Amino acid sequence: MMQKDETWGKVQTTWGSDNDRKQLANDMNKLKTTFLDKGIPVIIGEYAMCADRTPEMSRLWTASVCKAVYDLGICPILWDTGGYYDRTTCKFRDPELLKQMNAIAGANTATLSDGWYYIKNVNAKKYLQVEKNIGSPCQNVELGTGSGSVGQKWYLTNVGNGCVTLKSALGNYMLDVYSGENKDGSNIEIYNAYSGDPQKFFIKSSSTNGAYAIATMSSNQTKVLDDYNYGTSDGTNVCQWTYTGDINQLWVFEPTNYSAGSDNTATTGNSTSLWTGSASAANYCPAVSLDTKNTGGTIDAGSIVKKDGYFYVEYTGAKNSIQLVLQSWCGGKNWAVVEPTESGNTADGNYYAKFSYSACEASYGSEFSKLNKIIVTSKTESIVAKSLLYKN
Repeated sequence: MMQKDETWGKVQTTWGSDNDRKQLANDMNKLKTTFLDKGIPVIIGEYAMCADRTPEMSRLWTASVCKAVYDLGICPILWDTGGYYDRTTCKFRDPELLKQMNAIAGANTATLSDGWYYIKNVNAKKYLQVEKNIGSPCQNVELGTGSGSVGQKWYLTNVGNGCVTLKSALGNYMLDVYSGENKDGSNIEIYNAYSGDPQKFFIKSSSTNGAYAIATMSSNQTKVLDDYNYGTSDGTNVCQWTYTGDINQLWVFEPTNYSAGSDNTATTGNSTSLWTGSASAANYCPAVSLDTKNTGGTIDAGSIVKKDGYFYVEYTGAKNSIQLVLQSWCGGKNWAVVEPTESGNTADGNYYAKFSYSACEASYGSEFSKLNKIIVTSKTESIVAKSLLYKN
């Protein structure tokens, strides 16, 4: 707001009437139709009330502009020369304004507990799943009838600032927006887990009790996971689309007690199951990548890996095109490749490979308590990993 009349505008001594709010909405709509709707990104590089007005009016105008801009998915940057922010104490001068702006940034963001979930679409009444139950980079994500399959299980992790990641039980893969695109129709897939912006989401409350929208970080929360074209059949594709609030964009999170998977262990007799599922790879890429307790997982490698034991992998695809990689960055060897010490066929037609303790020790060393990752990789030809155990 101005302090004196200029050739390009007149002083306004108050702000907050219905006409003022309508004018703000009209200006924001012009911004949307002129730029955003045409795919042209916008940043509000400066906005502030520079005139000497009451704290109440300054707070009202600043918060109103912030919300209007944020609702369009634009990043609003407050212009300040010391009036809003005290650079000596590193605090906002108006705590109430800070509270209102934080509320705007987190509006409608819900918090769910970390854990395993089935994610059900309200419109289709079908579940978010990985196509063909195969863990592989760029594998498509679709809807399917509830089956309890590994490909329908997702581990939700709160990673801060209201964001979550959704990791597939098929291996070290996360739900991912293709190429981090910000456009309607961008495909949803799984990809190697790295927790970048394309793999971050916001869980948004809706007017439907217990149902949420899943907004994408790559669209600055303007787009959400969408049951494409309101499909209801198995195999219906899932993409991102501008949020409308319709039921094809709403999801129910159903907790599930999943006790085996990419970073869970289950011990039976002398065997410890480290992972089960279906995950493919080729050309020396990882099919399975498991975190130990040293990296936030649940595998206690120091207790599990014992002398006279061996890692055991079942797989299909190219026979003998398989390796085990042991990796540490907290005192052990950074990258140790282990070749099978025994291989063969299982009774149900799969292949198996054993990696003995002595072979692992020869390549990696004996400090398995310092292990960070256990990785099953292919060689040049394709494999599909089915299970990974350690047997004593």
